[in-house]
Amino acid sequence: MKKYDLSWGAYIYWGTDDWYDGEGFQVYLCSEGLDFNGSWTGSGDRLLIEFISDAADEITSGTYEFEDVEPLPVFSFDSWSFWEIGLNTAENDGCYWASGTVELRGLGDDEYEFTVDAGDECGNDVTAHFKGTLDYYDATLKKSTMPKVCSTGHKLRAVRVE
Repeated sequence: MKKYDLSWGAYIYWGTDDWYDGEGFQVYLCSEGLDFNGSWTGSGDRLLIEFISDAADEITSGTYEFEDVEPLPVFSFDSWSFWEIGLNTAENDGCYWASGTVELRGLGDDEYEFTVDAGDECGNDVTAHFKGTLDYYDATLKKSTMPKVCSTGHKLRAVRVE
């Protein structure tokens, strides 16, 4: 079993689309050493989870189930969700998710808690826990650019890939 520390995160609001019901969000949970300012720089580990929520102003608390259908239902996450270790290194590896659940709790002021119990297309079990404040980006605003989303002071979070 390998353990990877995740120390910061961001969530991106994508609005509505024909391929899902509800409101689309992407959540990145990342290790120190990775930065995003229009493109990924540095090196490290990350999880991406694409959620379909029933609200546009937050990712609603609840249990999100893996789905591979169109349109994706509310309270689901999709097959474009993935884990990746060693981004921008020779040891880079990763895999898309194929099953599972994510328990999500909104704690207010952009603070969330995630508990992941999933499986990937490579046959691995993926478990993760993250609790902290996420940086917010609204992709529906054409003039916006995604800021550098790295913050300090969060408790360490961990993901395990078995």
